[in-house]
Amino acid sequence: MRLFTYCFFVIVLLLNSNSNAQVTQKAVDSTVGVFKGLYNDGKMPEIYSLLSERSQKLLTKDAFLKAMYQLNTGGGKLGKLEFVKQDGNRYFYRAIFEKMQLCLLVRLNEQNTFETFRFVPVSNVDLAAPIKPEMNEGERVLVKSDSNALVGVITMPANTTNPVPVVLLIAGSGPTDHNCNSLSQGLKTNSYKMLADSLKAAGIACLRYDKRGTGASARALPDESTATFETYVNDATLFMDFLKKDARFSKIYIAGHSEGALTGLLLAEKYQIAGYISIAGAGASVDKVIKTQLLSRSVDLANEFSKLVENVKADKAFKTPDDETLKTLFRPSVLPFLKSWMNYDPAVEIAKLKVPVLVIQGDNDLQVAVSNAESLKRAVPAAHVVIVPKMNHILKNAPYDSEMNYATYTDPELPLNSTLVREIVNFIAP
Repeated sequence: MRLFTYCFFVIVLLLNSNSNAQVTQKAVDSTVGVFKGLYNDGKMPEIYSLLSERSQKLLTKDAFLKAMYQLNTGGGKLGKLEFVKQDGNRYFYRAIFEKMQLCLLVRLNEQNTFETFRFVPVSNVDLAAPIKPEMNEGERVLVKSDSNALVGVITMPANTTNPVPVVLLIAGSGPTDHNCNSLSQGLKTNSYKMLADSLKAAGIACLRYDKRGTGASARALPDESTATFETYVNDATLFMDFLKKDARFSKIYIAGHSEGALTGLLLAEKYQIAGYISIAGAGASVDKVIKTQLLSRSVDLANEFSKLVENVKADKAFKTPDDETLKTLFRPSVLPFLKSWMNYDPAVEIAKLKVPVLVIQGDNDLQVAVSNAESLKRAVPAAHVVIVPKMNHILKNAPYDSEMNYATYTDPELPLNSTLVREIVNFIAP
């Protein structure tokens, strides 16, 4: 931590001159791209030459190089630099390193050198204002959680005068935003946006939101070790309370995707709603689901996973695993969340519901098998279960071949599976 504190201190002190030169985003993107190439090639002295003369007077070359080399040691290679927003002549990028994420704030002068060049923790930057362009596609919703805001967006059917049904759509696992995209995971699907647009065309409203720690809600998770599964259920509760108070909606449905299906299920137990929709949701506790996934790779890996799970459940210390997948799953900061998540069996929870249930599962989903939908059906025999041919985990048509299937995770233009949309619309407005 001391290493990065020094690195942040040096680079944040750098450059806050008052140049008001107007430059284009294309020029900024180009210079930022040059920085990325030099950084990954280890050419730190050449990065210093990208700073303006005024900036170089504020920080010696030796101090700058020390900070950059420390950043390289602690963060590793720079994988992606994603443009997030522009605020005046300041440009914000999410920098995704091998070992961490930071926010890069830059300001360019007319000579295309950096007047401002700052790396700061993502949690220190308000990425919620101004909103990213895609958030402007509907009505922005802010709810307060502790001292931070969670941000969502409502899409409303056109020309509505009477109340309409609304779906609260809850995102899946990881730092997933309201469109089913994730910078840190390289996920670019737009699946939730497409679903919301399809519902809108059918006369159904939809509220979806950026999960705590991602997108416009990034500041709400400064430390992942403070989050449990219940944290995300409570977040969903805030949006449900918002919908309950809005007279524009005649009835409320909860739809959860993947991990969000369990979040939505626990939420549905607390409210009077019109119906519950599980989309690619698990039918067993998460440790059983993950073990099944790992078995496809290695029996030994799955067995090691089971031993680690036993230690977590018993609050026993354990040696950091050598396998990178297990190392990520069992990193210390995420253990409170993992342990709380494992406490819930969706098949047990769904049996508590007294409302209509729709379960949708793709047969080409490589992350959640069809057996999960069958488990939910056994728990609720009256549930309407639809096994969708060719649909994968991100709700697109895809072959079962893993390489081709996962290739769809980065194709935002690929349309949603039409059966998915039709079944949801028929469930809400038969």
